[in-house]
Amino acid sequence: MGWFRKPLWIKPPRVRISFPPLLIFKIKDMFSFLKSKKQKNKIQNLEEAAERIENLEEALKNALEKINELEKRSSFYFQKFNLIRYNPFENRGGDQSFSLAMLDEKNNGLVITSIFMDGNTRIFAKPIEKGLSKYQLSKEEQQAIEKIKQ
Repeated sequence: MGWFRKPLWIKPPRVRISFPPLLIFKIKDMFSFLKSKKQKNKIQNLEEAAERIENLEEALKNALEKINELEKRSSFYFQKFNLIRYNPFENRGGDQSFSLAMLDEKNNGLVITSIFMDGNTRIFAKPIEKGLSKYQLSKEEQQAIEKIKQ
């Protein structure tokens, strides 16, 4: 059995790491907030529980008031958008012109049209009230409005 040898184990050198005492206290302080939060969140008696419930009810009431206010305001925001790209001239250019309709909850808003021709751009804006305009609309503007009116 001379050909068999025991494996040679190499022991790693001992490394001693020492932390300065100040660093150890700072590490302990880093995690002290966990203990204080746990203690703060614990309810000690029924009076604290009742007080906390009252605070939560007040916060919920305030949140509901803000939600109702935002719902009232949001009916005036643009909520519906539609963009139609098209080529106004059959033999020139590409679909570089567009009509953009932006309407609120009651179908009030505007339609913006940009017509590109021969390197120039013309932009038009027309107001929309209840889905209709007092100005004549192009077929693309009408399409942009009709798609989002429902």
